[in-house]
Amino acid sequence: MFETLTRHGGYRIDYLKPEIAGHPEAFGFYVCGSLPEDAVYSTSARRQLLAGLSAIQNQMNPDHLVAIYVDINNLENLFRGAYQQLKRDVREGLIHRVFVISLGDLIDGPESIEDMTGLFRDSGGFEIISLEDGICQRETFAYACYRWVMRNAAEIYEAPCIEH
Repeated sequence: MFETLTRHGGYRIDYLKPEIAGHPEAFGFYVCGSLPEDAVYSTSARRQLLAGLSAIQNQMNPDHLVAIYVDINNLENLFRGAYQQLKRDVREGLIHRVFVISLGDLIDGPESIEDMTGLFRDSGGFEIISLEDGICQRETFAYACYRWVMRNAAEIYEAPCIEH
């Protein structure tokens, strides 16, 4: 695992309970951390991983955790290895819920919202679980997008317009 945290573009997927795949409560835990140029490893990914595993143990049912997906990359890159596998697993019905520490670890702008909307449509739906103020919150994907847009509305509307 440590080797994955040391390489920009590195990713890792660990299937923990494949026998639970397809169960309505089955979920995957997604982590995406950056690797600054002067860093030895991704402290943001390590922090997310530890916080998430603690929350899963204390607030969720760890027996429903099918897989952990870890990317060391920029969120703007929609072709991250673990993210792409997460999407395949959601489409195939292996998992029905995606757990992230923060909604911003999965949705960071219009492109990622569009990408996840396509996944929602292709898969027939899924839930997002995020850790808000230390408490795991389950919500529909649509509501999660709405919350992200509302939190970032000022930033979105203040962006310069491009004229065609």
